[in-house]
Amino acid sequence: MEGIINEIDAGLYSMSDFSCMSPRFLAHYTYKIGRLDPAWNVFDQWDNQTKLIHYTNLDTQPWKYPNHPYGELWFSYFNEALAEGYVTAKDIELSMIRAYVRRDLLEGNFERQASSPSLVKQLAAPVKRVLKDVASRISIA
Repeated sequence: MEGIINEIDAGLYSMSDFSCMSPRFLAHYTYKIGRLDPAWNVFDQWDNQTKLIHYTNLDTQPWKYPNHPYGELWFSYFNEALAEGYVTAKDIELSMIRAYVRRDLLEGNFERQASSPSLVKQLAAPVKRVLKDVASRISIA
């Protein structure tokens, strides 16, 4: 890898040439790149042949919006990662504060039928926790 970085620095090819395995990069290395089975990158669909689903439609990604037709699949892996500790409560809290995920993420793929608290109330609790945590770490003279 160090040799590749040195060659990029020397201008033999770019990082994009390397990451895309472009002809400019391949002129220096004899890698053979075969066709990727389309089942490894299926856009917003799933069937028993799908190996990797790519949630490309930004307006329906299950972590951002409820009711994705294949959101249950995403949530099954999300819940497994949560149970195993790969995703933590802090990760989720920060993601909610940064608006990377929807506020009701932990409720799953389907939208709640009952009325939900206002957005201000939803945002207040995690913000208060973060502010409380920050306040506990600093001393106010």
